[in-house]
Amino acid sequence: MSYQMRNDPRARKAGRFIHRVQKELQNAFVASGMKQQEIAEKLGVNRSVVNKRLLGEANLTLRTIADLAWAMDADIAFSLKPRTCSPGQNHFEPAGSVLAVAALDTETSAKPRPGTTAQVRYETADA
Repeated sequence: MSYQMRNDPRARKAGRFIHRVQKELQNAFVASGMKQQEIAEKLGVNRSVVNKRLLGEANLTLRTIADLAWAMDADIAFSLKPRTCSPGQNHFEPAGSVLAVAALDTETSAKPRPGTTAQVRYETADA
């Protein structure tokens, strides 16, 4: 008898996102050519803190990700895109259809209008 762990779609999507962020941080670290000690000194933390963050042993917040990117002199790009659908899923857009991207309505506290999709892009540029 074997043990099988089942992930629901929500947990699977979260896990894959976290893994992608972790890999991006590790790739940026390698590309920077810096040592963990150098990053730690720039951030004013112990080298072990940087090590745990890069290895995925620490819970990363948006702030810690931004701090690591700053220390490695890297830009951050973040975007939310409409999910691509295919036949057999609960939602399917026929080939050639286009999902509308709505401008944010400032009169409704910057919330997207009902029935539309909003895209968000976040980039940092250090001066």
